[in-house]
Amino acid sequence: YNKKGELNTGGSKEFYLGNGKILRKKYDKLEVIVEKKKEVDEEKVMLKLNIPVKWYDYEIILTDNITGIEKIGKTEEGNITLLRFAEEFDEHKIFVRKKLEGDTILLNNLGHRKLKKILIDQKIPKWERDKIPVFEMEYKKNNRNISRILGIGDIKFSKYIKKEEVKNKSENNEMLLIIGRKNGR
Repeated sequence: YNKKGELNTGGSKEFYLGNGKILRKKYDKLEVIVEKKKEVDEEKVMLKLNIPVKWYDYEIILTDNITGIEKIGKTEEGNITLLRFAEEFDEHKIFVRKKLEGDTILLNNLGHRKLKKILIDQKIPKWERDKIPVFEMEYKKNNRNISRILGIGDIKFSKYIKKEEVKNKSENNEMLLIIGRKNGR
């Protein structure tokens, strides 16, 4: 609250009240919520070809065929993001993980940006930021292990991956990353 007794509408905060209850201020709203148990067991999950992975409200699949979109569960077509790799990488692994302190992503025409800054600009509250999947690719180049962030959920994508519309489901042989989100923001 400000000095006039009005609710400060900037930012978001959480206060633990005890007994599993949290007072949450989200910009101009106050709410009391009951703390839920952790929805994702692992901190980092490797994506395997054609095997869907659930990450909170997201369902993700790495596939070599656009028909892999049908393996995404009860997701409305408007909440599906189709991503193609901008270049080929030998011996690469793709992981889903939560945001870590200091993470940056290389964006087309904008250079490196901190994930934290991107999520703040998108007005995503602190308590929801760890629920947004971060896609990380590890690969070898000149006998060195290199790690790159490909994207943040269905929000921002690096120069290594490009977003495309879901068109016809004809056969293709390119590697695709398909992201489905159950609940809108």
